[in-house]
Amino acid sequence: MIRISGEIEPVPHEEMTRDVVEMLLYEIMDEDVRARYDRDKDVDFAYESRRGPGALHVYEQYLGMAARSACSRAASRRSSSSAPDVCGGSRRCSAGS
Repeated sequence: MIRISGEIEPVPHEEMTRDVVEMLLYEIMDEDVRARYDRDKDVDFAYESRRGPGALHVYEQYLGMAARSACSRAASRRSSSSAPDVCGGSRRCSAGS
């Protein structure tokens, strides 16, 4: 499951397993960011994609890696339902519950 604009939605493609989430997040991390995540299990970083710049907060939770859009962290402090979450290891997104 993934949270989009405060609503928990099923992922329209394959299940977001721990391995899939790790592969997706490691794909956009450079070596330095991966090393900081492996050491601290928590990292904020910026990235560039075809859609433009972005920022993520990647952290460890009991189901494995999870990520939250870093630009939405301030918004999530104002309204806990506004931050998108991506998490793996389960069909249910525990970060959103």
